[in-house]
Amino acid sequence: MAKFWSWLAVNLGRHAGMVALIGLVFTVVVGFGITKLEFATGQDSYLNKNDEVYKDNIEYQDLFGGQAMLSVFSMEDGQTIDTMFTPENLATFDQVTRELEDSGQVLGVISPVTALEFSQNLVTSSDGNPFNAVAAKALAHAAKVAEDSGDTTSAEARAADLDVTATKLLAFTPEQQTLENPEWVKFLLYDNAGEVRQALRPFFPDDTHAQMITRLPGNMSIEDEGAASDKVVSITDKLDFAGVETTTTGAPILLKGINDYLRGGMLTLGGIAVAVMIVILMLFFNVRWRLLPLLVVIIGVIWAFGIAGYLGIPLTLVTIAGLPVMLGIGIDYAIQMHSRIEEEVIIDRSPHPIQAAARGLGPALL
Repeated sequence: MAKFWSWLAVNLGRHAGMVALIGLVFTVVVGFGITKLEFATGQDSYLNKNDEVYKDNIEYQDLFGGQAMLSVFSMEDGQTIDTMFTPENLATFDQVTRELEDSGQVLGVISPVTALEFSQNLVTSSDGNPFNAVAAKALAHAAKVAEDSGDTTSAEARAADLDVTATKLLAFTPEQQTLENPEWVKFLLYDNAGEVRQALRPFFPDDTHAQMITRLPGNMSIEDEGAASDKVVSITDKLDFAGVETTTTGAPILLKGINDYLRGGMLTLGGIAVAVMIVILMLFFNVRWRLLPLLVVIIGVIWAFGIAGYLGIPLTLVTIAGLPVMLGIGIDYAIQMHSRIEEEVIIDRSPHPIQAAARGLGPALL
């Protein structure tokens, strides 16, 4: 093997111009593969496509959609969530919801208004009789089940609570049962103890916070999901209510940030690393062609990531970690080779310094 390295070093050195030209063409061709690199920051970074969990997740997202974007509304200045439902705010919610649905980039939207409308549909009936409503029938059935089971305490508590709820409900005429009526909104939001109703807590965690859920389509690529998240943020920025702080966030925004960092941050950090290495080589290595090792390593990095692009190997937080390893090991070996050649030229005055250096470093590099 030592003879092979010696022969290779001498023959390549004799045809340096041709070797450089072929290397340049090869680097350009292989480097084009970098444009084919795809960034993976989702579940495909951790699971194999033949894993059952991966397949189940694909089917789940086909049926129920993908990531969720959350718009959180925080009441300020001691306000409570019921004060948010003014006619102007209701119109804004309706406009934003329609814009999101018409954008073609979301699967569905559930706003606080949607949650209240659902609650309203439970306590009203088509014939105007509140006792024929779904909620009244469900509460009456629960009280009867408790009574039939012999749990008189629970039955009496349910019956008393139902009487209070019915009294409050009957106080509203059909014309008053609208979300523009502040008292009707309070009835829908709060139970008889003054707490947010249990069924509404996914959208109203407490009396000072509410949230809107925007579901994105399932199995989207990182790029498409990022574009959809930008669209959602731009539209929900219109939810600007007096005395309410609105924040839109979610996993798609985080993944987009990571993806953007991998694309731009990696190039920036790579440029900084190259600049630092140039300074180090210029100041601490007093040899000829001191920047040659860095050039060799850069070419090696281009080859490695270009081939990865052609092979369809995605860039993840794991595979990108190979970049600093390649830079470190590559610079180390290249400097050693450079130093050995200088030794042969200056100290030993070898007629074939590259051959001699290759003979000395060849086994070590193996």
